[in-house]
Amino acid sequence: MSELSKCSRCLLSLNLWRARNLTMSGLRALAEGFENLLEIDLGWCGQLRGPPFSPIFVNFVQSCRKLRKLFLPAVRSISNNDMHAIAACLPDLEQLDILGTLSVSVDGVQRVFESCPKMRFCDLSFCNSITDVDIVMLRQAHPRVTIQRSFISS
Repeated sequence: MSELSKCSRCLLSLNLWRARNLTMSGLRALAEGFENLLEIDLGWCGQLRGPPFSPIFVNFVQSCRKLRKLFLPAVRSISNNDMHAIAACLPDLEQLDILGTLSVSVDGVQRVFESCPKMRFCDLSFCNSITDVDIVMLRQAHPRVTIQRSFISS
């Protein structure tokens, strides 16, 4: 990632979906060289996990303030702290996918929706900490945002 970040300062979109070798140091390198990114997909990158994730992810978000689309499906380490960083640093965010996130609560999502006036779509499928009642409340409070919600009934 560090080599890519050195020569790709004008890159606008980056798809790293299922990049099995993307590590925390790779995410750190992305923060250093991709400040013009408008869209990134980090979905299903299995190495992005553990306690060091949040500070590195927050640094990434602080560095990539132009992001409009952020795809994080199955990045299990996303927390409310990360959602607060998204809310604080990405005012132009239009689309967010946190499918399968286990630790994000409705409060984290609410903060993003309130701080990102351009938000139009959010995938909250299989987010176990967000209830169906929370989804109804979010949809009523933020009608401009299409909220995707899939689940497996028991």
